[in-house]
Amino acid sequence: VRLVGSEMCIRDRANSLENELHGRCQAIADVYQLTDRETEVLTCLSEGWSIPAAAQRLMVSQDTVRTHVKHIYAKIGIHSRDDLVEIIKMPDESLLPKSG
Repeated sequence: VRLVGSEMCIRDRANSLENELHGRCQAIADVYQLTDRETEVLTCLSEGWSIPAAAQRLMVSQDTVRTHVKHIYAKIGIHSRDDLVEIIKMPDESLLPKSG
């Protein structure tokens, strides 16, 4: 009985973290005006999916995913997945693009 309760607690926490991550991706998408498909790709990347896995999940080609990734990076002004992880970790008020 105790194990079942622990498993439910772990599952609830995992769902909470996933919802938080999806919310962060949507906030980034809103600030940087990503398309719906770019937002889906962003979410896959934020969950650690590879390009091939994201392509399979979204039922598009790997080249299509790569193109969306390039557009996401250009819109956000970053150059790598590491940069993307840093953006996802930022507080909401830090998401606003820097004016040049």
